[in-house]
Amino acid sequence: MYSDRPKIKLTLSPIDEWLESLCFIGCVWLWIYCIKAYRILPETIPTHFNLKGVADSYGSKTTMFILPSIATAIYILITVLNQYPHIFNYMVKITADNAEKQYRFATRMLRVVKLIVIVLIGVICIMITKATSNASLTRLLDASLPVILAILAMNTIIFIERIRKTKRTA
Repeated sequence: MYSDRPKIKLTLSPIDEWLESLCFIGCVWLWIYCIKAYRILPETIPTHFNLKGVADSYGSKTTMFILPSIATAIYILITVLNQYPHIFNYMVKITADNAEKQYRFATRMLRVVKLIVIVLIGVICIMITKATSNASLTRLLDASLPVILAILAMNTIIFIERIRKTKRTA
């Protein structure tokens, strides 16, 4: 199935380099933030929040390191996956003529998804540390999760629509 698709080594555009840099910086920031927070967190921290932003489950403060671990794993997996765009599923038939454009669309979409997920995990880390200090979660933090999820959905819709437009013009 994939054997007939062109295997192209894509060079990163300035936007792609910028996205990759932001993702890497985001992962590093998450680790630094969680290490610093670990020192001041109480032994028991919130590990889950309901839709109103109220903590409804608690666990050991070492669970705080699960979040940057997940972010790092996602960063690595998507970075490696982006090296093989010819194995992705596409809405159009991949030919020698459209391969580079389709591969760029797909890899950029995954980079944006990677960044959004890292930001989402960062927001959750901030929510946990704010909740442990008995500080009220600001409306910004309460609203940020749905906003980030909406951005993730919009990103997917925008990229799918771009691919559909190229399909119509081809």
